[in-house]
Amino acid sequence: MKLEINSVITEHTNEVITNFLNQYNQERAVSFEDEINEDVEIVMHDGEKIVGGIIGRSLWGTLEIKRLAVHPDYRHKGIGSKLIYAAETEAKKKKMQLPESKYFFLSGSGIL
Repeated sequence: MKLEINSVITEHTNEVITNFLNQYNQERAVSFEDEINEDVEIVMHDGEKIVGGIIGRSLWGTLEIKRLAVHPDYRHKGIGSKLIYAAETEAKKKKMQLPESKYFFLSGSGIL
């Protein structure tokens, strides 16, 4: 085998890689009858105050977390972990797939 790095994308390589991706997606695609597409909102309250939450959705039957945030005064208290656990539990309950990659947090950076 040989690894090649180019600064120009050739039509042939683009076509081959696109075909690989299309084949992969077709083999793993959820049938339209089985897909679950719905919004997911998970909110942590302290009394009446919202102190954290997740905004997400099911996309083709897979949980997608679009936003996760915790109020600055409530950070480093495990609320983010509880929100993620609740999202995973809800996804399993509704027979949604979970992403294969792990969640990574950069504390205080707002990056998930």
